[in-house]
Amino acid sequence: MIELIVVLAIIALLSLISMNAYLSMTAARRARAAAEMLVSTLAAARSQAIALQVPFRVVIQRRDPVSNALRPAFWIDELDPSATTSSYYPTAGQLAAGVRRQQVQGVVTPPEGTLIKDMLVGTTSTLIAPPNPDYALVVFSPSGASNYAFIELEDTRARDTSIRTSSVTVYPATGRAIVKGGGS
Repeated sequence: MIELIVVLAIIALLSLISMNAYLSMTAARRARAAAEMLVSTLAAARSQAIALQVPFRVVIQRRDPVSNALRPAFWIDELDPSATTSSYYPTAGQLAAGVRRQQVQGVVTPPEGTLIKDMLVGTTSTLIAPPNPDYALVVFSPSGASNYAFIELEDTRARDTSIRTSSVTVYPATGRAIVKGGGS
């Protein structure tokens, strides 16, 4: 009987260890998946700007404008070529200014529990962000170039702080975006 209890205790301990490893691995995938969804949206906007020879933008939303809850989302808008972008951090009322077609491919929402921790956009010489902006814009020109952007996403459900965040950086000269962090 004692041997059976010892074996069951060992099995329970190994199960607990493997469950913790599984939850950490799942969290790592969730954080990185959110960043890769954003990179995919950015790449689609860049491709459309080059193909159609008109400016496109990606709107990155931190808060839901109706409920004011933290609810990240992003989408692509086609811009009117004659319009100029006045701010990289618009308010909800300013979002429609200069837009030819809104939400060209629909709204993308990252996995539940993922929040936008930080957004920093602009030119490389002026990267001053207002505190906790609700929206940030990454604008792609017909050449494929864009403004600089750094977006940090956080998985609030991850236990391991080393994989809790993942970031996306958009480089202005090429408009290309890369993911860093969040596990593999």
